[in-house]
Amino acid sequence: VLAIAFLLGAIGRADPQADPVRGLRAAGLTPEGALREVGRGLAGYLAVLPLMLAAIQLTQLLANALGVPAGHHPLVSALQRDPGLGLWVVLSAALVAPLLEELQFRGLALSGFRLALGPWAALAAQALVFAAIHPGLSHLLPMFVFGVALGALRVSSPSGSLVAPITAHMAHNGLTLAFVLWVIT
Repeated sequence: VLAIAFLLGAIGRADPQADPVRGLRAAGLTPEGALREVGRGLAGYLAVLPLMLAAIQLTQLLANALGVPAGHHPLVSALQRDPGLGLWVVLSAALVAPLLEELQFRGLALSGFRLALGPWAALAAQALVFAAIHPGLSHLLPMFVFGVALGALRVSSPSGSLVAPITAHMAHNGLTLAFVLWVIT
């Protein structure tokens, strides 16, 4: 909630005359073609999933070869300690986090990087920062691949919509959490 308030405040400061609806459209939250964008997001996720799985395998191989523990996300440890956190974790990680991260990375950061670096370097830069915020070295390469795919969904949208990357991100987090909950219960 605070992040959304900050985002709306930042949009308002950028243009004091701007109404929040126009600001949200500028940030990529457009209702036009939303159903098509949801389909693009699901298709994009399915398309990048084999690359992400290959990146996970490569990371595991490198970690094993170097004798470095791969580790796992802190939410997995929290769920193992207290499975009652499941609903809270699902709501925050599968719904709220994708929305806020897509506004931040594919909405604001990608746009800024495109102005400063050009389109290709911007895709890589925002994906690298996105990957870096996810805990553990074992997540760096798969999240970089995912970040590039999410950025590509944004820049390839005819309307510049964030609906496709939000959908792909929600699908990924939701399926990952479902798998983790299935494994630990």
